[in-house]
Amino acid sequence: MNERIARLRAKNLTQQPEICSERAQIVTRAYEKYKDLPPLLLRAKTFEAIMQEMTIWIADDELIVGNQAKMAKGAPVYPEFSVDWIIKELDSFSTRTSSRFLLSEENKAVLRELLPKWQGRTTKDRALSIIPEAAKEAMASQAFLLSPLSSGLGHISVSYQKLIDHGIDFLLDEIQEKLAHCQPTAAEDVERKVFYEACQIVLQAMLHFAERFAVLAETQAAQTEGQWKDELLEIARVCRKVPRERAETFHEALQSFWFLHLCLQIDSNGHSMSPGRLDQYTWRCYENDMQRGVSPEREEELLGCLWVKFAEISKLRDYMGSLAFGGYPMFQNLIVGGMDTDGNDVTNDVSVLCCKVTAELKLSQPSLSVRWHKHSARRMKLAAAEVARAGIGMPAYFNDEAIIPVLRNIGCSLAEARDYCEVGCVEPHVAGRMEGMYSAGFTNLCKVLETTIFNGVDPIRGKQIGLAVGEQFEDFTAFYDAYRTQQRYFMDLHAQSVNAVEFAHSALCPTPLVSCFVDDCIERGVDIRRGGAHYNYTSPNAVGLANLGGSGLLSDPAHHHRDPADLRLLPGGHCHGLHAAAAVHPDRAGRRHRSAAPRHDRHHDERHGLHDAAGGEQHLRCQHLHGPPDGPHQQGRAAVSGLLLCSPADRGVLPGTHYHVWVRKA
Repeated sequence: MNERIARLRAKNLTQQPEICSERAQIVTRAYEKYKDLPPLLLRAKTFEAIMQEMTIWIADDELIVGNQAKMAKGAPVYPEFSVDWIIKELDSFSTRTSSRFLLSEENKAVLRELLPKWQGRTTKDRALSIIPEAAKEAMASQAFLLSPLSSGLGHISVSYQKLIDHGIDFLLDEIQEKLAHCQPTAAEDVERKVFYEACQIVLQAMLHFAERFAVLAETQAAQTEGQWKDELLEIARVCRKVPRERAETFHEALQSFWFLHLCLQIDSNGHSMSPGRLDQYTWRCYENDMQRGVSPEREEELLGCLWVKFAEISKLRDYMGSLAFGGYPMFQNLIVGGMDTDGNDVTNDVSVLCCKVTAELKLSQPSLSVRWHKHSARRMKLAAAEVARAGIGMPAYFNDEAIIPVLRNIGCSLAEARDYCEVGCVEPHVAGRMEGMYSAGFTNLCKVLETTIFNGVDPIRGKQIGLAVGEQFEDFTAFYDAYRTQQRYFMDLHAQSVNAVEFAHSALCPTPLVSCFVDDCIERGVDIRRGGAHYNYTSPNAVGLANLGGSGLLSDPAHHHRDPADLRLLPGGHCHGLHAAAAVHPDRAGRRHRSAAPRHDRHHDERHGLHDAAGGEQHLRCQHLHGPPDGPHQQGRAAVSGLLLCSPADRGVLPGTHYHVWVRKA
């Protein structure tokens, strides 16, 4: 890396994350001022107020500009989603052991006064008002975790290419044409008209935001000399051109991308807002620069500046969330390589530069991923290997040969499937076409198992949270059936709860900005939260599948007749699933994870029958579930190990075993 990038990187790494109250103050004033407007216009005018009033800055050395908060790595507060946990933890954010945030006494005082005004008015409050009590009890026992309850939804990759290739003026003309065709006497056009007006407001607000940076760059340029003065004037020129117009240079493409990516984050605090295939939609502009004689070193420097901006994005989580997501992750998944819509490899210079910059800067963001197929270019493989050798846990590799058929199985065209990116951790996605609701939460399969063993009772809390499926089982088949019944019950509660969350977001926090960059929201005149996207589905996830299948429970017929309270892990029950590679195979279920473990004994089929029961039941149940945006539930499997939630005194691992799943001892 050059000296500029080294300075920016060093500054970023020493910057302590801090809570910023400015956004919360602006949003509170806007909600009061525009409280009588429909939700779409309320959200649009609130975003406009943020773009006009928030503090902006341009730091020394940076060439890509745009900030999320008053300070680098500042975490804004989003009171419209939830406030209860923030109020509760105000005194501990700066002292907790995981993901600590500085919080000045001044900001703390502001939040103490402001946040109580939001109690009873948030999306979390609305969702909880309609979630069934049985589901709340199940959540209290962590039978399933409703991760989007307290936050924006995030988990999407929009059409950044649309902005880079056309610009906002093009979109505004498209929206104006749609608005002109709305009939004032047609009932169905009333909401469309409001939607289009909201889209106009947020896009104009983005243009104003960019203009503010152009003015600031000119102001700072007037106060300096030399190279930095020239660079500031170039920043001003770029910010006046994009995102308003089509980008032509690599600098313009990256800045246009960053304005949209940043504004999506400012508007909603959901994580996993993912850049997708940046190497593909910026390639045209990179080629333009090469033809004009711009050096690859200059383009690499611009990418380095962008990588530092990625690492400035921050999100405030509650204490439990900070334990689950340690290290301030934002899961901004940027994927390179892969193939085009005709199946040809599309590795280019930007693909390789993205890998090089990631390996050199060693920052936690963006989350670099690499698409892999049998015709991947050698230079792509070598560049990815250099990233792996850097020891930063990147890149993640995604197999085109497996993922493309998966997307075809859920209805995507071949061209769309070949153009996939990844969102967040491992979610295949077609950028600018999908609303996948990947943050639909997690069913804890091991808790389902424990509840089955204890006849629907959570042994930790002593409460009946599941179905009474019996206290004794004649054979494994009976237990197998009981488990499937219990899982269906918890999946239904999970689905009802997710639907409540989606309803709350569609009612209170529509997202016209996101909708502008996802097909077919503008064509239909429908916000993405109400089903405007071309593809809509909800993805409830299951965790603990490997633990469940490989725990060794009930693998010995001699134990099938014992009292459930006497069940314990068997010394011979090795957890094959935890130590074997999981192969992803395309099938009609969309995604299926199977253990690659060898068959060691005659009880293998019974143990893994439970594994398959969980996976099969999840798929079958999802086929009968639908979410509020008129989209089906698609199963998801999170590649993490779920632990049975036993009290500390009951936890233990038997000698000679290889599992980490515990069951209460008799």
